[in-house]
Amino acid sequence: MEERLDRKIDRLSQLEQLLLAHPEGLTKSEIAKRLGVHRSTAAEYIDDLSGRLVICEPTPGRYAIDRENYKVAVNFTLHESTAFHLAARLLTTRTDKYNPHAASALRKLGVALEKLAPLVSHHLELSADVLDDVARRRDPIFLQALETLTRA
Repeated sequence: MEERLDRKIDRLSQLEQLLLAHPEGLTKSEIAKRLGVHRSTAAEYIDDLSGRLVICEPTPGRYAIDRENYKVAVNFTLHESTAFHLAARLLTTRTDKYNPHAASALRKLGVALEKLAPLVSHHLELSADVLDDVARRRDPIFLQALETLTRA
């Protein structure tokens, strides 16, 4: 039983990687062939994966991961997080525009570092506050262009 569960976990991970590699989406039969399973099993895996990821159909019958809602898991060392913090400080001092995406990313990293590096965590929170401060210039065209570049 445990071996079967391990195999399923591996296949779900493979499916996630497949869908990330194919933003245009894959059909159930393409997924089944690539995973070496029956088409109905591929359908079951899609359902299981959609329980923890947002799966969409870019065209009918093709399945893909909704990239705008996909959360990337990243592991930083303390030194890497400090480098990220320094880059964030540079960002906050070189732009005068409101950027809620950057602010959200800095807050998430700050929360993740709270116990390991409380001072870095605090400074990341301060940087996030600067980026989404109400005094920042709101430029919807800048934000829309930034989001378009991200999707590209």
